[in-house]
Amino acid sequence: MAQQQNNFYKINAPAGSGKTYFISKTINDILNNEPFVKILCIRLPAKLES
Repeated sequence: MAQQQNNFYKINAPAGSGKTYFISKTINDILNNEPFVKILCIRLPAKLES
């Protein structure tokens, strides 16, 4: 579902697979370890998703 490359995650999975849960848990874990870190979330338009 998720591929990590250094500090980058690409999440590509079908509906109902737990994407939102994974994202919220991962962000929560990162913030618990590094409270002042900056996080950028980007969603590509449907035409660019593959």
